[in-house]
Amino acid sequence: MFCKGVNKLASIRKRGKNSYQIIVSCGYNINGKKLIKTKTVKRPANMTDKQWEKELNKLVLEFEMQIEKGVYFEPSKFTVSDLITKWLEKRGKDFAIKTLSRYESMLNGRIKTALGHLKLEQIKPLHLLDFYSNLQESGIREDTKYIATPDFKELINSNKINSKELAAAANMSERTLKGVLSGKSTTTAYQITVALKKKFNTDVKFSKLFTPASPLKPLSNKTIQHYHRVLSVMFNDAVSWGIMKENPCSKVKPPKVERKEMQYLDEKETYKLLKCLEAEDIKTQTLFTLALVTGCRRGELCGLQWEHIDLDKGLINIKQSATYTAKTGIQIKQPKTTSSIRTISIPNSTIQLLKKYRKWWLKQKISVGDMWQKEDKERLKDDWKDPEWVFTTWNGYIMHPDSLTAAFKDFLRKHELPNIRLHDLRHTAATMLVHAGLNVRAIASRLGHANPNVTLSVYSHTLQSADKEAANMMENLINKNKSEEINI
Repeated sequence: MFCKGVNKLASIRKRGKNSYQIIVSCGYNINGKKLIKTKTVKRPANMTDKQWEKELNKLVLEFEMQIEKGVYFEPSKFTVSDLITKWLEKRGKDFAIKTLSRYESMLNGRIKTALGHLKLEQIKPLHLLDFYSNLQESGIREDTKYIATPDFKELINSNKINSKELAAAANMSERTLKGVLSGKSTTTAYQITVALKKKFNTDVKFSKLFTPASPLKPLSNKTIQHYHRVLSVMFNDAVSWGIMKENPCSKVKPPKVERKEMQYLDEKETYKLLKCLEAEDIKTQTLFTLALVTGCRRGELCGLQWEHIDLDKGLINIKQSATYTAKTGIQIKQPKTTSSIRTISIPNSTIQLLKKYRKWWLKQKISVGDMWQKEDKERLKDDWKDPEWVFTTWNGYIMHPDSLTAAFKDFLRKHELPNIRLHDLRHTAATMLVHAGLNVRAIASRLGHANPNVTLSVYSHTLQSADKEAANMMENLINKNKSEEINI
């Protein structure tokens, strides 16, 4: 039996009462053997012959397209590990650099280790529940630090293990390994244990070699939800590609995330922060003052160029953002939404600070001389043009986003200020604007939110607080009017 209107290489064979097999010829291999791919489909009981013929033609066309695009694989042979490889290959370009990096880390890490060996048709909701339970166990975090026990040092000495060879096998520097041997805490304990087993055939339990440097913590429920989300997206695609019948994630609920109260500085703490900044160098002062008054994200601050700042009009144009992954390094990208491309007005005091910083910046560039972006100049030659990053390394290169975070932590510690994140200056800016009476739409525009509803959601607690103040003001007004009536 052949389908009407489709490639004559596709045929259909009835296998049972309501079961049909679609057969597609894919040419021949180098030995002259005919290559075919098959797919079994079932006819719904409520379909008429005419409806089923139409549906069958559609299924054949879809099957042929899947084979042509290289997205059809036999479910009986396809494992979760195979799907991860194919999914990242086919869908990787659809995600932002940092999102893709996070997905790769989760999929090729814990997910492949726990579920990679399972065939797609074997995956059940229970497998996912067990996986999520495992993620909630103490000690699962990859940033957990461990300290070597005396047994570890004894093992190295008694087996005459060469530290250079062990470091290479554990994919770490010899200096780091020597630090571990001298008693420093490390996040590479598992790497070392695996290397000892594979390279030097030792068979000692991890718990005998290392002990936790601090109480063990599980992954947060929010992180586990990220794992659930990427699995769900991948399995949805697998269903669309015809290699899974259903998405097992749809029948599983990950641990519930309790919303944490947003952190920000109150008016007194903000005043103290600004006063402490006055004692810092001009670069630190400008960087964190700008973060506070604009509410910009750290990637947006890193991506700022002097051409984006109009000091005469007091405007900053946010047009791009810097992002970092270990695979790509620092990359400049367009903001994730068009609303993130925006123009922000800055107060006069910040304009004067920026002018002062600009003079310092130019002196710094002159003092560095030929070392300013030397590698780029030598590589690009006549095509080189100074990007003029507002916040640079000593020799003119763009700052790493993590450098801003580290510098902010050092600043807070130095002045004994509340231990908040750099991103919390953004929350502080928004909170101050709410209490100043600025409408939500204007705040959303300044922060670069795609929708004022996002602002309402993120700052609902702050808005409720401001609304309570408004109620108190109305109460005072009513009482004042009553008082005046009595006096009359």
